[in-house]
Amino acid sequence: MLALASLLNAVLDSNDGSEPSSDSGMENRTSRNPEGRDGDTPTVNPSSELIEYYRDGLAHVVDGNDQLAVIPLMDAWDFHNRVDGRGKQLAYGAGVALAVLVTNDVGLSSLREEVLDTIEDPNELPDVARSVFDATTGGTPDRTPEGLREGVPEETSELDEIEMRAFARLLGEALD
Repeated sequence: MLALASLLNAVLDSNDGSEPSSDSGMENRTSRNPEGRDGDTPTVNPSSELIEYYRDGLAHVVDGNDQLAVIPLMDAWDFHNRVDGRGKQLAYGAGVALAVLVTNDVGLSSLREEVLDTIEDPNELPDVARSVFDATTGGTPDRTPEGLREGVPEETSELDEIEMRAFARLLGEALD
């Protein structure tokens, strides 16, 4: 996890507010969007941008690429004060995923605390993230990782499937 903190600190330190070059291959995934921190209105539709960050971050979690998952999940988390309804669920879900990913990283403990302190009502989380939140905050999860993996219905969206698989993996880590 020390590498995770080094990567994140390097990204945050190198962000001078300029747009990343279009040939970087990572679009806005290697530098933080400064508007996200200030609470200003983003220049792109926040719903589509939030969904993209959330999906990309969780897809990296499913693939076991935790270091690559942190930046898009942080970008999704940054929306939590600017959205309601399903948008807030996704932003909070991204925060719970981050809380698990940074658990063993002393340099990012303040981010973990911020996320867990901000989410006052677990019912505002995506359904599959509640068990992870419970396990992360010392509660007893109502599902097992196997139960989450097996809970993927045949007729489901790509996002729902990624979400279930990612949170199943994170629940396993939170319970270890």
